[in-house]
Amino acid sequence: MKFTPNLSKFGSDDVIVSIISSYDDFVMDGAQYQISFRVGAEISSESGIYYINWDITETKFDGTNEVLYDPPPKTMIEIYKTEKVFLTVDNIPNIEAGYTSIPIRINAPFSPFEQVIVSIEPTEDSATELITVTPNEIEFGPNRNNKYFTV
Repeated sequence: MKFTPNLSKFGSDDVIVSIISSYDDFVMDGAQYQISFRVGAEISSESGIYYINWDITETKFDGTNEVLYDPPPKTMIEIYKTEKVFLTVDNIPNIEAGYTSIPIRINAPFSPFEQVIVSIEPTEDSATELITVTPNEIEFGPNRNNKYFTV
């Protein structure tokens, strides 16, 4: 069964939204009871409450034309404007001179709709000429919550 999402808001069609299901591709078979998807909106989108209406395309069993499934109820989402991208960085371990750290994770719990580049540099009070960060720029975008760097 294939699900097709359609976004609606009462009185407004001026929102650009991406609804992504990269793991399931909006397809559910008999062994599944749920699918996963993500929603993202452009920064120019109007804040508000929106609804995802679901259409289904059902693969029929041989010898039947019956529709066995109804689409799920509307899914409510809220879009709000913010220019902040919240990031968390795992603990940076102590590293002996001449060695490289294990990969250190940067997490964006809510990945941005559009590309965001984060620059990583040693602080002024550290020995900046002795410390190297690789890569020193990390790109986040839709469906990209975790990135890694080494020191």
